[in-house]
Amino acid sequence: MATLTLMCGFPRSGKSTWVKNNRNGRLVIEPDWIRRVILGHQFHKPAEPVIWLITDSFIRICLSQGQDVILDGTNLQPFVRMKYIELAKSLNHRIVCVWISTPMHICIQRNNESPEDKKLPTNVLTFKESEFTPPCDAEGFDQIIKIDEKGQVCYP
Repeated sequence: MATLTLMCGFPRSGKSTWVKNNRNGRLVIEPDWIRRVILGHQFHKPAEPVIWLITDSFIRICLSQGQDVILDGTNLQPFVRMKYIELAKSLNHRIVCVWISTPMHICIQRNNESPEDKKLPTNVLTFKESEFTPPCDAEGFDQIIKIDEKGQVCYP
């Protein structure tokens, strides 16, 4: 049985750093990487349906082959997470959420310290905060692991 690990957290919260330090042989699928390879930059709204079609196809293929996968994205809303919960369950695989719970003010500080070509507009960050719903067991996860801004497990 494979496991799909769904990262959850604000931009600049430390999701990719956590993935880098905890990969443990799992395949990492990162929509930002797909954007950079295809578009040459981080984001272009008209391309998003194609980016997510590629992302979702990679996840489905890898899980179907029994490969453990980490989806390194923000996944801030239940309706986004539900798509991956349903996919993992339909293939009889586990679904784990790793929630990086770094507060927004720290994400903004990290963003301000980022290289110019990696910075996000502050209004994009604050909008992400306004649309966020914390993950919960009722969504159907097999496990939720909450990590604080220092990288320490604070739940379960």
